[in-house]
Amino acid sequence: MTRCELDQDKHEQQPGHDERCSGSIKPSSTGFVASLSNTLHGWSTPRMDIKAESSMLQSMFRSVSMTQPPTTSTARFSMKDDTMKTYPTIAPLHKKSIPYHKAQSSPAYIHSPPPSTPAWKVRALQSLPMYYPLESTAITIQRSLCSLTEQISAFLKEHSVCSVYHDDAGRVDCMTSGLLRFSVQLWKDNRTSSVAESSPSTIIEIQRRQGCCIEMQRMRQELIERLMNPKTGLSTLPLPSPRSTPVHVLQQLVEQSASVNSTTAVPALTMTDCDSAYQISCRLLKSDRLDERRLGLESLHLIANARNVMIHQAHLVSSKILTDPYLQSLLLDYFTGIEVNSDGENNNDSMELDDHDGTLDYQRGRYFGDMHILALKTISNALDTAVYCNKDKQEDNFDVGSLNLASPFWNHALQAMLYDMHYSYVRPLEACLSVRSLRRLHSLTRHALNERLTMFADSVQLDHFLSDARSFGQMHHLQLEHETVQFMNQLGLVC
Repeated sequence: MTRCELDQDKHEQQPGHDERCSGSIKPSSTGFVASLSNTLHGWSTPRMDIKAESSMLQSMFRSVSMTQPPTTSTARFSMKDDTMKTYPTIAPLHKKSIPYHKAQSSPAYIHSPPPSTPAWKVRALQSLPMYYPLESTAITIQRSLCSLTEQISAFLKEHSVCSVYHDDAGRVDCMTSGLLRFSVQLWKDNRTSSVAESSPSTIIEIQRRQGCCIEMQRMRQELIERLMNPKTGLSTLPLPSPRSTPVHVLQQLVEQSASVNSTTAVPALTMTDCDSAYQISCRLLKSDRLDERRLGLESLHLIANARNVMIHQAHLVSSKILTDPYLQSLLLDYFTGIEVNSDGENNNDSMELDDHDGTLDYQRGRYFGDMHILALKTISNALDTAVYCNKDKQEDNFDVGSLNLASPFWNHALQAMLYDMHYSYVRPLEACLSVRSLRRLHSLTRHALNERLTMFADSVQLDHFLSDARSFGQMHHLQLEHETVQFMNQLGLVC
């Protein structure tokens, strides 16, 4: 009798034993490794057929390929054949909402109404493991656990950081508006036995998960200073207007130097001055590689911001974003299929983050969530530039008549913004960008926006969405509160 048959008899006698030598081997990486290991050791194990092995190898290759994520279909992200693409529409908001998973964390990730206090409540901490690679920047503070968690919650709210609290693990997963992901882990310090139980020491470890290292260093330093000096409060102010940015100051210096020397005329800025960056962004958005698409969208939202480039260049790029059907066809896919998870599992397609991080919860995966946020930031920056040019009466005002809110792109974009507002307690960053975009659209074309919004949700629902978003922002997200209050005042609603 072979080794496999003996193990099979033992498996039949012991219920619950895992199937390692079963007659049918599934085409998975685990079965492939087990089969290879058994073969090397001389075991007589059944072999897969050629079709199953080929299917398994293709699945393994797709899981590590950068061209398509393992949870994303090719038809969803392919941009080569636009005529064959179909875009699903979001369910109307007046119907039954899509259910989603309730993670065992609080208070920023629950389906029920938010709690009355934004403070993070941790009952007990886990002891620091003996062989744990502690972060070199970790600090130890001898203070009550309740005081530390309250200060961390207040800091995250003031900096408008999306947070998911894991009470049992003593950890909070965070994501900033710049898509920087980090975690704040609390440990019970058991390294010193001389400390009295009435005043225990807590180890605070701030780990970067994904994103800019420079932004992480600044965020970590500010949080540590806040914890070391609890009496000093910080408040995050809104971004300055384009007129006070260094780019605008540089433009004024060029105009002043040209006015001094009358023989030198200021060159007129046309689309050719920023055409190279714009064309590169569009070419990257059409790529089959996911990293190139993200780079293209990041570049596009930066050159549409008047704080980064000249106001005339930002105006030309913003006009393309808001009115060009070709560019909008490249962005349309990131405003469809934005529903939250309804299967009770986090659909993470990133190998760098574990399954416990719930800062983004999308049925189409984490990559799509990042792209949806970048698309919202692109629209928001373009609308900011258009409103600024019209308000300050620039030489090139934005043509409001060319803004067609009845187009397929704006139809899906407006529905996506309302959906993000409806789930503001799950997506505070997306809701903040959506409210800002709707507020700018209301300033540009009030009647056209009201006509389109009435097709998706009545005024009572819109008031309810704004009220809920403002309530959540008051407790957990300062920028969301700021945007909703401004929009409600613009609509004449009572805050």
